[in-house]
Order: sequence, then C-alpha cells, then structure tokens
Amino acid sequence: YVLPGALPFESEDDQERRQIMADIQTYVDEAITKFIIGQMSLDEWDSYVEKVKSMNIDRVIEIYQKAFDAWNSK
Repeated sequence: YVLPGALPFESEDDQERRQIMADIQTYVDEAITKFIIGQMSLDEWDSYVEKVKSMNIDRVIEIYQKAFDAWNSK
C-alpha cells in the first residue's frame, strides 16, 4: 500500500488547514523546545495536549481524513 505524496485538498479545506496549522505549529515548536530545555515540566503534558485540541487540531484531522478518503477512492 502506497501513501500519496500530496493529498488532494479542496481549496477551502486547504486554506482552513493552513490557517489552523500556522498557529498550532508555532505553539508546538515553542512548547517542544520548552519541554526539552526544562522550562515546561512533563507534568504539563496533558495541558499541552488540551491546548492543541482547543486550537482546533480535530478539524485539521477531519480535513486530512477527507482528502485521504478522496485519494483512496480513486
């Protein structure tokens, strides 16, 4: 089974995905750095996950699933 190199996102979905992920990626990059250097404790992991969820990561997953389903149906 071969995964696609680029999923066929619909234009509106792709724009929404990019918009959401810009904020999420910034937060994730900063948080991972803080975890590594000890500014954030691993005890804060659950709040980190909740923050990413509150930033609408579930919508991004839906967009990816929709594009994957479209690609897979070909």
